[in-house]
Amino acid sequence: MTERFLDLAGLNDAPQLWNAIVAASPEAWVWATYSTYLYRLAYLQAKGTLIADRSFIFLHDGQPCGLAPVVLARDNETGELIATYGDAPLPWPMLVPGIGDALETERILFDEVERRSRDGGAGRLSLMLAPPKVDPIFADRFARVVRERGYLDSSYTSHFVDVSQETLSTVRERYRRYVRKFRNQYELRVIGAKDVTESLAATYMELHVKDAGGVFRPLSTYERQIDQIRAGEAFFVCARKRLEDRIAGMLLIQVLKGAAYDASVAVDPQFENEGVSYLLKWCAIEHLVDTGIRHYELGRAALTPTFLWQPSAKNYGISFFKDGWSRGRLKPVWSAERFYNRK
Repeated sequence: MTERFLDLAGLNDAPQLWNAIVAASPEAWVWATYSTYLYRLAYLQAKGTLIADRSFIFLHDGQPCGLAPVVLARDNETGELIATYGDAPLPWPMLVPGIGDALETERILFDEVERRSRDGGAGRLSLMLAPPKVDPIFADRFARVVRERGYLDSSYTSHFVDVSQETLSTVRERYRRYVRKFRNQYELRVIGAKDVTESLAATYMELHVKDAGGVFRPLSTYERQIDQIRAGEAFFVCARKRLEDRIAGMLLIQVLKGAAYDASVAVDPQFENEGVSYLLKWCAIEHLVDTGIRHYELGRAALTPTFLWQPSAKNYGISFFKDGWSRGRLKPVWSAERFYNRK
């Protein structure tokens, strides 16, 4: 029996190996894809906080059976070095079932993730187990690893929509009124892999800058998001105001393994009072129904303040908006941290 690690950096067939492991690994979802990994690297590079990429693939008797992104970044506020994806934890180490002993492979992967984090100078390791569906089996696995390895549980809940033919009839009534009022004023279309143009990234960046009130990341990061669409792992919903013939809003949805995630959105402030956000979400759900997607996660729920997170008024407002679609449905997102220095 032989076991060895392959560094991702400089590996010619990294995308193929990476995607094959993600496809086979039950715990891997949109956070764990190769396209998301490239986007996160580009984002950290643009912020000037990327320190090192120590991601690796694990081989058992020559067969790829494990994958772990290990990215080291500097926290601009504290100056601390963290093993993280920046504003998101690193994906949980991924295992391919049926190759070797699963528990032993898991131990090897976590040992190596921790070793590479410590050796790189990280004071903290942040990991997230976020599978595509709600399955109690992951809760048991997460709890066991956290207990055995001395991690701290930093889990939270996220809004999700149970997508079906009946979903839109259960949406908050006020949202349905907005859709009825404004829909005829807008052209709504879905942009998939076959619809990508060379100018799509620049178009979304221009809209995002208007929404955010400034340039906070370069075009290269938007290009990486468009690459997710090219890879068949995402799509845009685009709302164009008919009268002005102008794009008023765009919503990026990531899709993998029969489940979707709200990834990024931008709305032109000129049209924000015309229900554009509601139109985008409505069209997205229509498309998910048509394509057979049954699980649609909207993002973190702001419920009450905790030691780890004190939501702002804006956070509570966003969460209320999401609940109008999810209608009280929440799912766990398991996350954990390990500290390597007392500071």
